[in-house]
Formats: sequence, C-alpha cells, structure tokens
Amino acid sequence: MEEKKTKEPQYNEPKMMVHLAIYSAVGKYKSIRRAIRKGHVTSWGEEVPKRPFNNRKRTLGRELQITKEKIYGELKYRHQAS
Repeated sequence: MEEKKTKEPQYNEPKMMVHLAIYSAVGKYKSIRRAIRKGHVTSWGEEVPKRPFNNRKRTLGRELQITKEKIYGELKYRHQAS
C-alpha cells in the first residue's frame, strides 16, 4: 500500500510587502494584496479609476475618449511593466 503524503500546513504569509501611503482603498476591499494583484489598487494604496469611457467605435470625433483609454491603460497596467 502506498502511504499518503501529508502536506505541510500553508500559513498566510505575505508574499509581497505592502507599504501604503494612502489608506482609502483598505475599507473597500477584503484583501488589499489581492486587489493590488488584480490591478484594482495601486501599490501605494490608491484606487484605480473605473473605465472612464464607453466602448464605442473609434471615430475621428472621439480623440478625447482615445486619450482617456491610453491614460487608463497606463494606470491600470503600470505595475506589470516593471
């Protein structure tokens, strides 16, 4: 018979150090680390804004919306680039 291997208990050790400058998002999210990983909160503790534009067809009159989309992309995915 094979012996069952028991795993060591995994404790909830933080894998990343959180040094927040702003605590506004702490009350909104159950796990601030998870929110940072998912990109809802920046690494310094500020909430990332929701999509400030609607997904319409790209036309010539929507230059401001396209600029907003670029800014949103830079804010949302800044931590993934480094």
